[in-house]
Amino acid sequence: MNAAPAIPEDARSAFAAGNEAYAKGVVAKAQEAFLKAIASYPKYVSAHNNLGVLYMRQNDKEKAREEFTKVIELDASFAPAHINLARLAIADQEFSEAEQQLDKAAALDPNSLSAMVLMTSTAFANRNYDKALAYARKVHSLPQHEQFADVHLVAGQVLTQQKKDSDAIAEFELL
Repeated sequence: MNAAPAIPEDARSAFAAGNEAYAKGVVAKAQEAFLKAIASYPKYVSAHNNLGVLYMRQNDKEKAREEFTKVIELDASFAPAHINLARLAIADQEFSEAEQQLDKAAALDPNSLSAMVLMTSTAFANRNYDKALAYARKVHSLPQHEQFADVHLVAGQVLTQQKKDSDAIAEFELL
């Protein structure tokens, strides 16, 4: 098995500069740095993903989708790209597409809180209540789940749909 080639130092440096600029809110500089990293190393999965996130935050969905699709072409096991494609699908209210992407992300990274939280609401939107409840319960079982209180709301709504009122009330009380 061949090891992946090392990412050149200039590409890593540009990527780091892009992350730093993005963290400071200097979007144009971040975009320029991510593009420079990709120009230096076109297979730079993380640079494509971060550029896609940048485009998504600028509401340029088409460019974002292109970058996330490129990430998956380069490395289909990169779960964040599937999560990001799901976010775009959710924004477009394409919940079935979002659920497909999230299923892929969850298969690649079964402990991804981001994927599970998004799957909870997406499954609910698709009226797949059992799946929504299963993901909500899985989120509850993981460390750091406290920051995702909205899954209690979804779980409570599912339990209300299922006429499990006392369980629903218990979920709503956790909010």
